[in-house]
Amino acid sequence: MIMTCVERKSGYFVAAKMKDGTSARLNAAKERAFRSVPQKLRQTLTVDNGNEFAGHERLSQRLKMTIYFAHPYSSNERATNENTNGLLRQYFAKKTDFREISHRALSYETERLNNRPRKRLNYLTPLETLNKAGFALQMSIHACTYLIGWMTHKQVQWDCIMFVDMPYRPFVILAITLPRAI
Repeated sequence: MIMTCVERKSGYFVAAKMKDGTSARLNAAKERAFRSVPQKLRQTLTVDNGNEFAGHERLSQRLKMTIYFAHPYSSNERATNENTNGLLRQYFAKKTDFREISHRALSYETERLNNRPRKRLNYLTPLETLNKAGFALQMSIHACTYLIGWMTHKQVQWDCIMFVDMPYRPFVILAITLPRAI
């Protein structure tokens, strides 16, 4: 199973793999996924009415977010998330068994989605939109490798990249003032 969340205004996407759909696993996956999201962006979370959200009070306290429930059979109340799940399906075929997908593959595709220009964002990427709003995000090693490759290809210089080891997966904090074209 995969847990997905989308920041509504920027389209920034987080996803995490879960062994099963229990409330405890979902809470752990959401906590892991939201580590890279600044507290200012964590205001509310709208979820569906599945049994996996039975532990929503604890999750709300841990993430410091208010949690709302969508009305039954009203996926339109979570339209951004449903649409982004459709975008994720472009990378994983419909009959894909997500138990066979590695954490690394999911992380890579998540970063691709966060670096994919969107028409509704005036062809900016979700990461560019957040950076424009003044938010600095942690990025996985895969995203950093992708970004460094892109910057090298476009001949862009950056000021500083700092690698930080986290307990479960390495993160990269990009301390880029503003990329300068050479």
